[in-house]
Amino acid sequence: MRIIKTLLFLRCVIMTDYEKGLDEYKKKDYKASIDIFLPLANQGHADSQNKLGEIYECIYYGFDVESFENGEASESELCENEFGNNELAFKWYQEAALHGHVEAQCNLSIFIYFMLGDSESENEQSVKWCRKSANNGHAEAQARLARFYQYGVPGLIKQNNFLAWGWYEKAAAHSKQSHEDRADYELESIHLAAEFLKSNDKAKIKLAISCLVKYSDLGDTSAKIALANFYIEDENIENVNEALSLYNEVITFSPFPTTIAVAQWNLCLAYMYGTKLIDVDKEMALDFAKAAANNNRSYYHEIANFYRGDTFETDWKKVEDLYIKSSGRVAESDYELAKIYRKKGIFGKPDYYVESFKHCKKAAESGGGYSEIGKKAQYLLAEMYLNGEGTKQNLEKA
Repeated sequence: MRIIKTLLFLRCVIMTDYEKGLDEYKKKDYKASIDIFLPLANQGHADSQNKLGEIYECIYYGFDVESFENGEASESELCENEFGNNELAFKWYQEAALHGHVEAQCNLSIFIYFMLGDSESENEQSVKWCRKSANNGHAEAQARLARFYQYGVPGLIKQNNFLAWGWYEKAAAHSKQSHEDRADYELESIHLAAEFLKSNDKAKIKLAISCLVKYSDLGDTSAKIALANFYIEDENIENVNEALSLYNEVITFSPFPTTIAVAQWNLCLAYMYGTKLIDVDKEMALDFAKAAANNNRSYYHEIANFYRGDTFETDWKKVEDLYIKSSGRVAESDYELAKIYRKKGIFGKPDYYVESFKHCKKAAESGGGYSEIGKKAQYLLAEMYLNGEGTKQNLEKA
């Protein structure tokens, strides 16, 4: 009995000291918190060991510890602070992780993956600790393991979206209702489930529908749209009616115009080209298309493409007017306008070269050098600099 009382007393002392350390930690007095946590850590107190790891890591890399805990830290220049110590951060994370501290296991996994290099052996250690923490119910570790499966880890984990989806589901289930990251985990789960609907695997489709119905019933608009996209092509009239109802719910209740526009555009396509149970109605399709463009002017670009001969009779004046409406929002619209105005310039209307150059430059900047449209726009812009079309000739820029 005396031994038990002694142990309980020592535990109370440790917890009291730990709480004092947390108080200093919250005040950002890291020297004082280290002075309190260090003796406790040396006695094997895992919470103190993990906190020491966080302090040493954050200060070494110039992070604010509070931002680090809230997942808001971004990399900055190294902090010239005597308390920052990368080696001690690793040591204490590892000590706490070996004591079974699930948050420390996750922290250690992240630390190894991002801070210690990118060799296969280090990746292996990172995956190992991530899996341990995930198996112990830590939501962030479960989401990280999901990402490992979603994108693969060379030589260690093959890309597997089904396993990724399962871990995202676990991460969402283990996150607190108010936790900011929970919505991200749920969204990743929804996106993967939507991809499963495109497969021929009946078991995956069944699970995906169950997942999407769950989130749809909770009011998630992404899940409603994914389900509606699947049901609209069905041969069962009840499912088609459910799809129309889900689209209508999104249009009626979503507070986000861009989300509403997605539902409206999908209805446009259903009526423009028809489905197994929906007859073609191009007038209704255009009504939905215009409504979508009013909520997100990127869709003016898509409407313009209807008038290039594939869906309606070719009408280049409408095409030009609609591309103008999506200019600055869709790089391809500006690229197409650049070509239209350049052609007018070549055929005897030189003033249009200025408009062509303006839109070409806009497309090159917004499209970026990595997208196909961005590359095409940059090539055309080089020609215009070379020939002095719409701008002064500039061989260096060309």
